Amino acid sequence: MKQKTLLFLSLALLLTFGLTSFDIGSPTGAPAGMTGSPGDGNICSSCHGGNASTVSGWITTDIPAEGYTPGQTYQISCTNNLTASGKYGFQCSPQNSAGALLGSLTAGTNNHLVGTKYVTHTAANTTNNVWTFSWTAPAATVGSVTFYAAFVKGTNGTVAKTSLTVTKASGVGINTIADKANVAISPNPNMGRFNVLNLPDKVEAISVLDITGKVVYQLNQAETNAGTFNIDLGKPTAGIYFLDMDVDGKHLTRKFVIR
Repeated sequence: MKQKTLLFLSLALLLTFGLTSFDIGSPTGAPAGMTGSPGDGNICSSCHGGNASTVSGWITTDIPAEGYTPGQTYQISCTNNLTASGKYGFQCSPQNSAGALLGSLTAGTNNHLVGTKYVTHTAANTTNNVWTFSWTAPAATVGSVTFYAAFVKGTNGTVAKTSLTVTKASGVGINTIADKANVAISPNPNMGRFNVLNLPDKVEAISVLDITGKVVYQLNQAETNAGTFNIDLGKPTAGIYFLDMDVDGKHLTRKFVIR
C-alpha cells in the first residue's frame, strides 16, 4: 500500500511539474539573445521547435509619426497574437543591425529585463498576451532604431517574430555641415524616384522608411555623383516617407512625400 501511495505521489508530481515545464520552455522569461535579430541570430524556436512565422503590427508605440526625440521616454507594447494552446511568452530588444543596444529599457508590469538589452515576460500564463515597457531614445548621433521581438505560445513550435523600425524626428541633431550644404530631396513630392542633392562624395549609409518605420530601402557606403545620389523605390505606396542618412559621421533625416 505504501509503495502504491509513493508511486501515485510521484506520478502526480511528474504531471504537475513536468507538464508545467513543457507548457512553455522559459516560464519566467526567455534567456538573452532570442529575438531573432541579425545580431542575436537565435530565436525561441531553438527551444520550442518549428519555424518562426514573420508577422507585423505586433509592436506598437506612442512614438510620433515624425520620429522620436533623443533622450525622451516612450511606451512600447508587444502583443502576442498566437492562437495555439499553452502559455504566452515574448522577448524584445531595440538594436542596430550589428546587435548593439540602442537607447535604454525600463521594465513594466508582468515583464522584466534580462541584463540591460532585453525585456521578456515575468510569468508566462494563458491570459496575459500584452506587455508594455518604457524605452528611452538614444543620443542625437543615433538614427534609426529597430525593435526586434519574438513570440511563443506553448511548446508545439508555434513561434512568431517581428520588427519595427523607428527613426529620429526630422531636424533633431542634424549635421550642421550638411545643413549648410542644403541637402535636399528633388522632386518632393515624387512617385518613388528622386535625387538627393548637395551631398559630400561619400555617404556612410542611406535608408528610406515609411510612416510606420518599416525600412523600404537600405544601402551602405554610397558614392555620389557630383554630390547627387539617385534613389528608385520602384512602385511604393503613396504616403509620407523619411530619408535617413549618415553623412560625415553625423546623422541626417529628411521627410518627403510619395504620391
